Amino acid sequence: MSNELATIENFEDIVNNFGELSDTQLDAIQDKINEARFIKISNELRKVNNRLDKMEEQREIDSNMSQAQLDLEIKRHRVEEHRYGYVSLSDLGQCYQVSIGAKTVGKLLRLAGLAKAKQSKTEPLRSALVDKTAKSIMYGDIPTYQWNPERCIEKIDKWLNDIEVIDKFYAIESEKKLTKFIIELESTYSK
Repeated sequence: MSNELATIENFEDIVNNFGELSDTQLDAIQDKINEARFIKISNELRKVNNRLDKMEEQREIDSNMSQAQLDLEIKRHRVEEHRYGYVSLSDLGQCYQVSIGAKTVGKLLRLAGLAKAKQSKTEPLRSALVDKTAKSIMYGDIPTYQWNPERCIEKIDKWLNDIEVIDKFYAIESEKKLTKFIIELESTYSK
C-alpha cells in the first residue's frame, strides 16, 4: 500500500477506495500525511530561521555602522554656544572633542583659508573679518583676534571634507596624534 501512495496517478483510485481500506491502512495514510506536513513545516521553519539569522547579522552590521556614524557626528557637533560668540584660539581648540592647542588651531585656520600664512601671530584674512568668522579687538596699540567657533569649525570641516580626510580627522582620539596629523596636513597642503 505504501508504494501505491508514492505515485500521484494512483491517488484518485486510493481516494475512491477509502471506504474499502482497513483502519491500519487509513492510519498509515494519515501518518504519511502528517509526516509530509511535518517535513514541509520543518523546511519552512528552517528557511525562516535562516532569513532571521541573516536579518540579525545585517541588523548587527547596521547597528555598528549607525553607532560609528553617531560617534562621528557627536564629535563633529562639539561646539558649545559661547557667551559672546567669539573666542580666543585656545578656546577654539577646546571646542573639539579632542582639544587642539592654540598654535595647532592657527595652522588649521591657515590651511582652511581663514588666516594669513606664515605669521608669528595667527591673523585672520580680510575675508574672515568681513564675513564675521573673526573679529579684531584693539588693546591699546596691539590688535587681538577672536574667532567665531561655529563659523571657523564649519569652514575647517568643509576644507577637511574637500581633501577627503574629515572622517580620519575626527576618528583620532589622542591630542598628540591629532597634532601630528595636522602638522602632516600642513606639510602637504600649506601654500
